[in-house]
Amino acid sequence: MIRVLSVFIVATALVQAASADTACTACSWKIPSPVNDSARAGACEDMYQSLCVDNRGLKKNERDLQDLGDELKQAVKEAKQLGILALGFPDLDTAIQGFATARGVEFVPNLSDRAKKFIFEDDYSSFVDEAEIFQSTATCRASLNTLNQNAGNAKDAASLRTSIANYNAFLSAASKLKLQGYYINLPLAVSTLKSQCEKFQGLSDAGKNGPEMTKAKETCSNLVKIRKAAIDLYRKTDDNDKQADAKQKSFVDQFADVLALEITEPSSKTNGGDEVANLMAEQLKVSTHAQVACVGMNKSLTSIITELRVGLATLVTISRPTISSLINHFYTPARKVKIDEMFARLKLESNGVVARLTQDPVIRKKVSDNYAKLKLGWIEMPADNMFKKVDGTKLEVLDPSKQLDFGFGIELFFDPSLHDFMEVNAFFKPDVAIGVVKEESRVVIRPAFLEYLDKNEFAFANILAHETGHEIGPMMSLINGHDMRTIDKPILACLAKPDSIHLSENQSDEAFADEVAAETMSKIISDLPAANRLSAVGAANEAFCVIDAIDTLNVDTSEDHPNTLLRIAGIFGGNASLRKVMGCESDSSTYRTCSMTGSK
Repeated sequence: MIRVLSVFIVATALVQAASADTACTACSWKIPSPVNDSARAGACEDMYQSLCVDNRGLKKNERDLQDLGDELKQAVKEAKQLGILALGFPDLDTAIQGFATARGVEFVPNLSDRAKKFIFEDDYSSFVDEAEIFQSTATCRASLNTLNQNAGNAKDAASLRTSIANYNAFLSAASKLKLQGYYINLPLAVSTLKSQCEKFQGLSDAGKNGPEMTKAKETCSNLVKIRKAAIDLYRKTDDNDKQADAKQKSFVDQFADVLALEITEPSSKTNGGDEVANLMAEQLKVSTHAQVACVGMNKSLTSIITELRVGLATLVTISRPTISSLINHFYTPARKVKIDEMFARLKLESNGVVARLTQDPVIRKKVSDNYAKLKLGWIEMPADNMFKKVDGTKLEVLDPSKQLDFGFGIELFFDPSLHDFMEVNAFFKPDVAIGVVKEESRVVIRPAFLEYLDKNEFAFANILAHETGHEIGPMMSLINGHDMRTIDKPILACLAKPDSIHLSENQSDEAFADEVAAETMSKIISDLPAANRLSAVGAANEAFCVIDAIDTLNVDTSEDHPNTLLRIAGIFGGNASLRKVMGCESDSSTYRTCSMTGSK
């Protein structure tokens, strides 16, 4: 999650004095917002108030977060546009129209706007925009209300016939729209047919007769055959069959009259030769069925929009042009070189933390070995043989049948929203073994987080250092075979004090990872000239200020991550090593100073 921001450490054989002979890793890093020496006292007393809040009491980084979000959205939008063009359409509007038409769906008014919102904007809570669906249903109901008002004024035979004709036209339009939904959702078509036939059977048993019953009788007597034919259609239709959509539409059309049929209840009144009375009874009958037509329209719209959005959006996101554009944008060679150097130093320093915490040779060796094999998640372009051509187009897309060979991270492209390309996040994945399949620990950096590297290397390194710290945290060290729960206790006990952050037990792993990050960054920042260190500490904690800007006025202290205010002020601001690097001459009166071995 965005608040987790986790990274790993790869160990080296150098367990002792880890940073003794290292080069100045951070000397080439830019400090985005230098801090004046006059701010030292404020940072030493309350790091959160000093770094994250301006002199008006407002959070400093909300605009930075918005700007970053806009940049990420634009990168994803441009990548998707390349996929649309490669599909053979000049723009999204034409693509949606063509995609709908090819599937037997007549264009639904405003469907383009709905699809664009899903494909190009950041509304990922649902594949269907409930507000738009509600608006369409409301329009349907408004039309129905007009019909009902006119029906109430119909008193003579001519006006009653007009009213009945209008109701039937309304029902016909709604039924036609429902059929479009069935063209692209065969299971829904068959299940609806079954429901229609159950209704038909009930009326038949009650003695209902008439033309509409005759229409249903033949179809409903063959439900078992229809089900088998539907499954055979699925079984015998190849994914690359250009006629697949046409075949499905043709299949549904065989029993379209029953799907669209409004099977009405028999009238309980007989009016002899009274024409007006009979027409009023007929009007009541059709109006009763019209009242539920908008519900059917809602269901059909939902089905159509979901199918078209997911179908088109996924086709675009797994296309070669979209994948290539995003990988070239986020996973650049220059970033790889910089992160590899940063990651190596972070693993070295994290291994050094263990050397200072324990003299147990078994634990130190195990941690060192685990750090040595710790990998950094990095997405690379899939090989050419991982793609297949979409028949009838110039587009190449990932072949799902080869997903086991895709390589790290490629599954992200199968999410039609490409959500992970717009979420600033990183996390630690421990060792996993399922049968013969084994995955070693890995630090996973979501693509969006890579964008932050160019803005603030210190902040990026601090988050990586946090994830690196998870390797030796209480729970992760147990999972990875070097149980450090007893060794980790002193610092966690200090953080649990009321004059520290009053740490909850469920927050131990995240808080410990923060402490490792503070220790690691204090080593890296100590390589800098003394005049730059305070500014570097401020830059390193900027990412946490950004996270806090997301959690506006969040006062929850029970989550697995400590509250961001407490992380900045109480963990980083209270870390003894980091305070020394900052040049703090005394302890804060606000938060207890803690070291890796406990209270100072």
